[in-house]
Amino acid sequence: LPARVAHARPVLQRLWDELARIGKRPVDVALPFVAGLPAVSSVVIGVDGPEQLRDNVCRLADAAPAGLEPLLARSFADVDRRVVDPSTWGG
Repeated sequence: LPARVAHARPVLQRLWDELARIGKRPVDVALPFVAGLPAVSSVVIGVDGPEQLRDNVCRLADAAPAGLEPLLARSFADVDRRVVDPSTWGG
């Protein structure tokens, strides 16, 4: 992680560990989770090329894994605002 967001490492490591326990990576669950939120009608993504676009479109077709919401709640419980608020990241 870049130094300006290094304070997020413990929180992210908890998330990565939780996802590993269910055989998933952050990239596997991020888009399906966000796209599946009731308040979200569109997801805008950036890509580095056609292959990444195909991968992301395939991920959007998947449903978020069952139990992901409680897993995220556990991972981000009592998290410092600096971790989840991009306006505090500087740079």
